[in-house]
Amino acid sequence: MNRRDFIKVNMKSSFRFLAEFVNSAYEEDSTIIRPPGAEWSFLSACTRCGKCKDVCPQSIIKLFNEKGGTAYAFTPYIDLTVNPCTMCGKCTEVCPTDALTGENGQELAKVTFHSHHCLTYEGVLCDSCIRKCPEKALSLDKTGRLELNQELCNGCAVCHHACIQSVSPFSFHP
Repeated sequence: MNRRDFIKVNMKSSFRFLAEFVNSAYEEDSTIIRPPGAEWSFLSACTRCGKCKDVCPQSIIKLFNEKGGTAYAFTPYIDLTVNPCTMCGKCTEVCPTDALTGENGQELAKVTFHSHHCLTYEGVLCDSCIRKCPEKALSLDKTGRLELNQELCNGCAVCHHACIQSVSPFSFHP
């Protein structure tokens, strides 16, 4: 093998390794709910200052510890099981970089509705989550069962915390 072929093979191998590394990091990141306004370039822009966590009035912004790996260490994520997100925008206001732009604040998370945990599917009249939803994404159908309009839902988790069931019918994912 001549020098040129050797360099070409090593360059291809290096690029393949880098692409697989970046791709695996992106796939892993796709399971994390980030603060409002976090764009796809969030990890490279975040300085890990923790200001967003400190300013959050709902105390739902947490920071990964160093055990999460160097790519995620001390970066913020949202824990919607603690409290709902009010979309107040304070986290984007204190962000010293473009990591949280505030442009993506319309949808925090995707919501999955599990009807087998909902009282309305057992014939019980309940509207506690409907009354609390700030986006009016929840309603009752003609039979009195809860419906979720995904297009109106911003993933704030108010419904989850308003639910009177011991197991909420709402789950959240990025």
